[in-house]
Amino acid sequence: MDYADFRRQTLPLGILGGFGEISCGNSILSLITSKSGVLSVVDLDERQIFFLSDYREKKRENNFVLSARGCTVRSLALSNYSMIGKVIDIEDEPGYITVEWENGSRGIANIGSVEFISL
Repeated sequence: MDYADFRRQTLPLGILGGFGEISCGNSILSLITSKSGVLSVVDLDERQIFFLSDYREKKRENNFVLSARGCTVRSLALSNYSMIGKVIDIEDEPGYITVEWENGSRGIANIGSVEFISL
């Protein structure tokens, strides 16, 4: 199943193993499995899951990314779709960042081809 097919699905669930597996990095998979029994909300329009527990543990100073360095990102590019990485540098060319991916490789990515996530 590719990303476009995934976005067109009308059921609020994702299969993380077996036939029709959705590409999912180890850190996301371990986070989801640790949330067993936790209250969550499923956004059907955006196909997102929001976990409602532990939201007070980390006090956030700001909801906006002030500096991309050190942020965790998830790739939306076809070549490494759904890989998790850390931003290690911001390129001189506007809109590009250097990311170290979970498999140890590094690459330059357009900021539009990643989504910023918090794990």
